[in-house]
Amino acid sequence: MSDSFLVIKFDGISLKDVDAMRDAVRYACKKENKHILIVAAAMAGVNNILKAMADALKNRNKDYIAYLNKLETRHLEVAEKLHLQVKGFSDLKNQLGLLRNLALQISNSKKFLPAFYDHILSFGELLSSLLLSDVFEEQEKNTEWFDIRQVIKTDESFGKAVPDLPLTAELAENLLVPILKKNRIVVTQGSIAETVSGKTTFTALGDADHGACISGAVIHAEKIELWTDADELVTADRRLVPNAELITEITYDEAAELAYFANKSLHPAILLPAMQKKVPVQIRSILNREKEGTLILSKRSEGAGVRAIAFKKSINLINIISVNMLGSHGFLSRVFQIFEKHQTAVDMVSTSEISISVTISDYKNLIAICEELSKFARVEIYDKQAMIALIGSKIRNVPGIAARIFTAVKDINVNIISQGASQTNLSFMIDESYVEKAIKALHKEMIE
Repeated sequence: MSDSFLVIKFDGISLKDVDAMRDAVRYACKKENKHILIVAAAMAGVNNILKAMADALKNRNKDYIAYLNKLETRHLEVAEKLHLQVKGFSDLKNQLGLLRNLALQISNSKKFLPAFYDHILSFGELLSSLLLSDVFEEQEKNTEWFDIRQVIKTDESFGKAVPDLPLTAELAENLLVPILKKNRIVVTQGSIAETVSGKTTFTALGDADHGACISGAVIHAEKIELWTDADELVTADRRLVPNAELITEITYDEAAELAYFANKSLHPAILLPAMQKKVPVQIRSILNREKEGTLILSKRSEGAGVRAIAFKKSINLINIISVNMLGSHGFLSRVFQIFEKHQTAVDMVSTSEISISVTISDYKNLIAICEELSKFARVEIYDKQAMIALIGSKIRNVPGIAARIFTAVKDINVNIISQGASQTNLSFMIDESYVEKAIKALHKEMIE
């Protein structure tokens, strides 16, 4: 495969109207790569209309017709402003007709199936990618539209479908790569996929970033660019540290940790396909178009050290105390079986001879969990806690780093300390009222 494939994903804000689409096209056409795969999200706000339409159909509500008309009007107005050629306009009308027929079929069905929801949502990206393809043809005649459902195959877990990456890679090499090699630009979709039996699905993360990373991985792209309307990755939350710096380079492991704590738009699992194939991912913000953004690599050149400081509030700390722990086995298993039973993830764990301290951020089952724990241990609950995380490469190997960290927060009581097994995260718990003080002190000491 050619090493000159570039994947660029544009989010809904980047494609919100004609001007935004033309800006996106001008940017992509300036790239020097021989072949570019453009991954289009739905236009801004369109997915919300489609979700409302699906809900109306599910509830046997005739309002679905109003949502359908609204969707048609918006896309046809954009098409008219673009002065689409006959074929482009025909393709768009065909997709809108398919959506209208699907809605009619669902409204007449006796039961609303989970597959209907995925199929309805797929039209957001199908429509935006058709429009975008025509905008590209204004600038670059060597352009082709591609239905990614031919390549990305998933199981039948509608609403959270899991991609079959080996099959997807095989189909990409046979179907997508030849089209890329023939064309300068290929425009496709990001969130949608298909089962082997031909039913439309939405990937588990329902995010065009995820589809872009899957596509980039299976075609062995040189790089994947993800354009987003979220803030770029920075060394700390700028609401607390206004002078926080842009992170220009970060590893996959560091990015996954940072996404968990501080960047809700970048789910850690989104990067996984690219990480497995060692394809670099660049996060670009349309809020700061002039900046290069953050490059995510399997390994970064700067070596060990703290790269960012993040936090998570509304954490509950649970202390489980029992002398029965002393010298016994199976106690930990008994404790964690309770958390498993109530489907509650544990964020941090600390143990001593007669106690276990755990933290959870999902506390809808907190009372039930503590009631069961209380049958064989004394339980103490501390709410309004915050987890502070120092994220970087090989933190454990940096001499004196722990001394610097805890000297910086010497005036703040620390409840639990956890050194991540991956060596990319050193975390500790404090009362959330001290978060701002801690973040500022740590950023000054470890970053500035």
